[in-house]
Amino acid sequence: MKPRRIHFEPSEAMRYGMAVAASLAALGIRLAIDQVLTRHSPYLPFVLAIIVTARFGGRGPALLATALSVLLAWYYVIEPRGSFAITEPGGVLGLVWFAVIGCLISLLVGQLRRALLDSVRREELLRHLFESMEEGFASCQMIYDAAGEPCGFRYLAVNPAFGRMVGLAAESVVGRRVREVIPDLEPVWIEAYNRVVKSGAAERISGYRAGLGKHLEVSAWRSGPGQLGAVIRDVSARQKVEDEIRAWSATLERRVEERTAQLLDANRELEAFSYSVSHDLRAPLRSVEGFARILLRDYPGKPLDEKGADCLNRMSAASQRMGQLIADLLELARIGRLELNPQTVDLSAIATSVLEDLRNRDPDRVVDVQVQAGLTAMADDRLLRVALSNLFGNAWKFTGKTAAASIAFGLAPPAAGEPAGPGAPVYFVRDNGAGFDMAGADKLFAPFQRFHSEEEFEGTGIGLATVQRIIRRHGGRVWAESQPGLGATFYFTLGGD
Repeated sequence: MKPRRIHFEPSEAMRYGMAVAASLAALGIRLAIDQVLTRHSPYLPFVLAIIVTARFGGRGPALLATALSVLLAWYYVIEPRGSFAITEPGGVLGLVWFAVIGCLISLLVGQLRRALLDSVRREELLRHLFESMEEGFASCQMIYDAAGEPCGFRYLAVNPAFGRMVGLAAESVVGRRVREVIPDLEPVWIEAYNRVVKSGAAERISGYRAGLGKHLEVSAWRSGPGQLGAVIRDVSARQKVEDEIRAWSATLERRVEERTAQLLDANRELEAFSYSVSHDLRAPLRSVEGFARILLRDYPGKPLDEKGADCLNRMSAASQRMGQLIADLLELARIGRLELNPQTVDLSAIATSVLEDLRNRDPDRVVDVQVQAGLTAMADDRLLRVALSNLFGNAWKFTGKTAAASIAFGLAPPAAGEPAGPGAPVYFVRDNGAGFDMAGADKLFAPFQRFHSEEEFEGTGIGLATVQRIIRRHGGRVWAESQPGLGATFYFTLGGD
């Protein structure tokens, strides 16, 4: 960078004092060299004094110096000396001409001085702005290889803010190539600068400079043949805020989607509950009412026989079924309110434990059980145990009429079932039991939806709805594949994996 020019502006008293001193000095010089100067150039020292005063003092002091010089020359130089009388020929004309010349010199040189001071002030203002601006500034000269391709650029001038960006003093950057200042500069920046130089069109470039570890926004324009100027702004803080806003926005959108999905699930469950109240729960009530009427009609005040006892048994069974339906509804609602506590869960151990409980409850059954070892997931242990209990409970129930029953649990290959997305493990529970028709698969996980009659397989139809709610709360999904008489396979994923 160029050294800073030091400008000194004398005070008004000093400038007018300079006019007096210059006029007296001119008189002294004129008298000292009186024999050298001819009578045709008696005012030369005074003219020089006016020029010097106009240059360093300005127009006002120069006019004062002109007036003083006229008086001093009139009294001490023009014959007769020591008097204001003028006796020599042409003396008055010469004195008037000298006064006019002095005034013209004062005006012209004073104007030039003012223009020079304005230029200096503008330069100092621009330099102050250049050095104090928060944005970095760089003036660059493009460099091309032998084939005419851009290979970099050289810094012609930079401000202190740019030096702080690159971690160097601004003076040490000037004259160096960009690779010497930013060794890891991406080629895209050189290409962008070359476009500006070639097209002449200003361009705004923004992006991440890995070499500086900063997000920069650059406004570049062509400043001359092969040259460009660039204002560089460090927008890393703004970029960080924008990234945080985008992340929060994405999180908010995801939460809105989750809440919307939960609301839709709640609406579907409300519809199912309404259906259950109007159908599933009313059926046991109708049964109780019907048998009660039989008892009132056929046994008024009489002891019950076998038929009456059967009516009571049927009433008891209907009441128990209604109680089970209500309990299952409460369990489904409770599952939705439990707080998730994700942790690393051993799925294989849970599956083994659930299947062992099923064996203990039905020790006479022989079922081939296969559990893949070492399966783990990030999930809530309590809820996942409930989900696997329902899946294995269904598999155990629907293989009850199969001669060589088998149940398997493991990790499905990537192509199995419906892919849940890249990298998401797909787990399965498979059985060779009764199976079901896939034509009604869209209702498979709806509460109280059954594919088999109560006489074939007991149950309330709430288990798979519970499974779906638990899996969805983990951010996963569950689906099934089946054929009647060939068993069923249930697949599920967990969003925490």
